[in-house]
Amino acid sequence: MCGFYNANSPIIFDFQFKFHCIKIKNCLLIVIMSSLDSTQVTREKIIEAQAAMPVGEITPARIFKSDAFSEMLGAEIFFCDICSRTQGTGSFKDGGAFNKLRNLYDSGQNERLLVVASEGNHAPGVLAAANYYNAQGANFRVVVHVSEAISDTKKGLIESLLQDRHRLIVGGKGFSEAIRIADNFAQSNDGLIISAFEDPDVIIGQGIMAVDIDREVIRPDTAFCSIGAGGIFASLSAYYHQTPTKVYGSQLANVPAMVKSLANGNGEMESIACEDLRCMERITGRQSRLMVGGITARKSGDFTTSIARQLARPISTATIEQIALCGVLYEKAHKGMDDYCFPERAALTALAGLMRRYHEGHRDFGGKKHVVVLSGGNTCDKEKSELLELGEEVARDSKGKIAEIFTEPTPFYDPRFSKLSRYSLESSDAKAMGI
Repeated sequence: MCGFYNANSPIIFDFQFKFHCIKIKNCLLIVIMSSLDSTQVTREKIIEAQAAMPVGEITPARIFKSDAFSEMLGAEIFFCDICSRTQGTGSFKDGGAFNKLRNLYDSGQNERLLVVASEGNHAPGVLAAANYYNAQGANFRVVVHVSEAISDTKKGLIESLLQDRHRLIVGGKGFSEAIRIADNFAQSNDGLIISAFEDPDVIIGQGIMAVDIDREVIRPDTAFCSIGAGGIFASLSAYYHQTPTKVYGSQLANVPAMVKSLANGNGEMESIACEDLRCMERITGRQSRLMVGGITARKSGDFTTSIARQLARPISTATIEQIALCGVLYEKAHKGMDDYCFPERAALTALAGLMRRYHEGHRDFGGKKHVVVLSGGNTCDKEKSELLELGEEVARDSKGKIAEIFTEPTPFYDPRFSKLSRYSLESSDAKAMGI
């Protein structure tokens, strides 16, 4: 909610709201946000979930300082590598799945039919958790719904975790359609939907890497993460709420579902579905092949969007060219590391957010501690080589002017604006607001 105040128009505030005041020219912009429901996703609940994770099933995320990026950007740059954290599933979503199924198991609901819609990373987490608790005496049966657009790598990972009691159903041209099919299946078969972005227990578990970050990086100034439907962004925002650490999300510019939802400006919690990918401009055949998976979610979660709105965190967007260039930079900087894992496209979107913030010259960047959360590494050699090939082309075409690549105007959301906007460093309002 926002409004303008002047001396001739007094406003009476309800003290259940907190408000922020920002001067814009001769006006005072009042941004009012309701407090986050303390019974939903909190720092304390994320810490409890991390402590309760089964030993040996989910190991701590690897946090390392990147000398190459630190020198390049003039700050302390850390990466939170979740690619190799889990036992074979390689994604942050395992934490959410294990937390949800642990709560079901502990409450005696261990005979349930679980229905999952996934573009690849959520389903392996649910299957791994179900298999673990089934070995403890539960009888979780999992039916996974994926779209026809799922990558062979992620489909193969799901198939490797299927037990006789589980099923994989492929249907629908995109993730949104797979979700509708899964919902109908659950209603017809008395199944329980395990959503990656509408379930508080899942969101709490998805944020456990923040505990690992705090253990390894003393008081990080910022944390950058990617956004598909918003799970990891919501959990990190809740974890670092009312702390000095700022959380910045980054989303694919061609499908900015959460950006559009937050920038709607009408105060409603409903999300807005984005246009079909085929209608987007400047997308070649190769680029469209690279834009698959959760990164292309055309509708952000209602629950995750509500958290993002209440906590008022800014979101930038990244083009597939920027993401590909980040892949090249990351590969050259870290390929020789032990247990090297190349991040998938969604993870590289977070790095693109960091690079944009640096090249735009934000005053909270230099000399600070920044953590980039690499949310997964499920990518095959073909997908990796195609992404790196595009990144090399972008680097050559830029002729060394990388800053121009990362400052290309794209949609963004900032809670201090009330509508969808584009980055403009020359904007007088943007300068006045310190953006």
